[in-house]
Amino acid sequence: YAFSRHPGFIGHLALLGGLLLASRSLLLLRAAGVWVPANLAYVVLQDRVLFPRLFREYGAYRAETPFILPTAASLQRFWATRWQ
Repeated sequence: YAFSRHPGFIGHLALLGGLLLASRSLLLLRAAGVWVPANLAYVVLQDRVLFPRLFREYGAYRAETPFILPTAASLQRFWATRWQ
């Protein structure tokens, strides 16, 4: 989780994108239009409400790690700590 605070969101987008390309399903496209905003709402709820209550040091982690999209600094931190 040095990459971003919610890397699963990026994985969810990648999975849906791959499934859409492979299946060319209009129904899946419509479903993705619901699932992606719902997942984003859940991620925001976790980040703003749940995790600060569950983890005492979440504020410090939040200050140093980007929300969803990684930065150059977070990618360097990710590569430096991936085997620890």
